[in-house]
Amino acid sequence: MTRLPRFTTKVLAQAVAAVLLLGAAAIAASEARAQPREPYVRFSRLLPLQLAAPAAARAGQALPGLSIRLQNPGDEAPAARLRIIVHDKTHGQSHRELSPDNVKVEVQERGGWSPVLLEIVDGGVMGAVGEEDSTEHRERHRRGGFAIGAGFDRRWPLRVTFAYPGTYTIVVAVSPDNGSRHLAQPVFADVEVR
Repeated sequence: MTRLPRFTTKVLAQAVAAVLLLGAAAIAASEARAQPREPYVRFSRLLPLQLAAPAAARAGQALPGLSIRLQNPGDEAPAARLRIIVHDKTHGQSHRELSPDNVKVEVQERGGWSPVLLEIVDGGVMGAVGEEDSTEHRERHRRGGFAIGAGFDRRWPLRVTFAYPGTYTIVVAVSPDNGSRHLAQPVFADVEVR
């Protein structure tokens, strides 16, 4: 086997490295062009989100006066879902694991109440309000949801019923992609249920 001079081997190694680097850069640029840009990447601000909730309620009765308001004073935002999460803040012997059997959430649409189906997550329950005018909201993990156009201003009246007394935290977030990104700062309210 013929040995190449050391200078030639070094130059050859540098040339191979340069070709590999250029190839990797070309592939990365191609992939970046192929990925669709999410519309909310342009947003430098979060949308205004408000949660109105009474401080106290009775077990077994719908929480009165609960509502969520989302506004979009700017350009169109991506379709999203309202994510509603409920946690039990009570500690000690009276603490209960929440489940769809002991927490019920409904949203008012089309003049009636549509159920928001819940699932157990992190010691609490979670549901999502998605497509408008749905007979029931069961798509908790799906991307998208209701449209948030420029000038959007919507209020969702909610009914939340707790089966047991305790102190509960209701958290509301707006997410286009199952909670990885948020279009509004999540808001919360604590409710004492007797």
